[in-house]
Amino acid sequence: MSGALVSILGLSACGGGNYSRINEKQRTTSDIKISHLDIANQSIELRFEYRTYLEKTLEDIKCDIDFNNGSSKLSLNQTSGIKLDAFSTEILDFNQVTINNAKALNGLQTINYSLSCYLNYDKGTEDVYERSVLHLTPGSQFSYR
Repeated sequence: MSGALVSILGLSACGGGNYSRINEKQRTTSDIKISHLDIANQSIELRFEYRTYLEKTLEDIKCDIDFNNGSSKLSLNQTSGIKLDAFSTEILDFNQVTINNAKALNGLQTINYSLSCYLNYDKGTEDVYERSVLHLTPGSQFSYR
């Protein structure tokens, strides 16, 4: 009798651990980073990683980006309608962007940035914040990754 009780408790402990990990992953926020910035061509690519098991459609995205602690700024807005499966990764392209005070970024080896994005899905909304660094692409003067 006591052996059966120990087995039941052991099995429920194992099963409960997996369930809580799945629920934790379902609550993981999306991740957005700049994958490429070209100051001369006025273009930027964002790498968007959707990190949950729930399928949704990204209806639109709005981002504010500060470069080097606010010395230069950029606002982005895009209506997309991208269907997202579990753990999707998308590259979002923005062309003809206007970076305020872009000249302050010319000739730098690295650019620190912080972004704040508001994501509107067909099933709710999400806010994403990120801080990271871009590095000058070797052999380039205006391209960063």
